[in-house]
Amino acid sequence: MQTLVEFVVRIANLLEAEGRLAKHHVVNVVVVSLVFLAATVLLVAAALVLVCAAYLGLRTVMPPAWAAALMGFVLLVAGLVCAIVGRALLSRRPRRGH
Repeated sequence: MQTLVEFVVRIANLLEAEGRLAKHHVVNVVVVSLVFLAATVLLVAAALVLVCAAYLGLRTVMPPAWAAALMGFVLLVAGLVCAIVGRALLSRRPRRGH
């Protein structure tokens, strides 16, 4: 009976230690995720400011509609390149469970 009690106590201690470790890892993941979210928001804001600045600069040498169309085309190409690169990276990842 004593060995069963010791076994249960050791299992409880192990679960407690694993729970603390899991909490530490979850906190790390949340912090890193928030930092990446902040970085993404800042990068999007910076990209929008650069696009606006380019549009304002182009507007002085061509009609505003053409400047807007050119900036839209540039953004479209950039988005397509990101999508193609992302798809290529996802297709290279090994699938789990196969």
